[in-house]
Amino acid sequence: MLTLVNTLMPQTIYKVIETVTQNVELIDCSSKSEAYEVMQQLQDANPNGIYEIVSDIKYTVKGLGRDPELH
Repeated sequence: MLTLVNTLMPQTIYKVIETVTQNVELIDCSSKSEAYEVMQQLQDANPNGIYEIVSDIKYTVKGLGRDPELH
């Protein structure tokens, strides 16, 4: 079965950011649970680091809607 992804909908990307030293973006995740899992692994590897998850919405549609040249 072929599943089509709706590219007209905005996509939410969750970014894991290290906030202690430089506010460095470490990784982009596609779901909130994946971002929390990555953040937990980073905290286990570096207990002194402070990490934050920030959501970012990406819009894939460019333009205003109808094509005026069609009419």
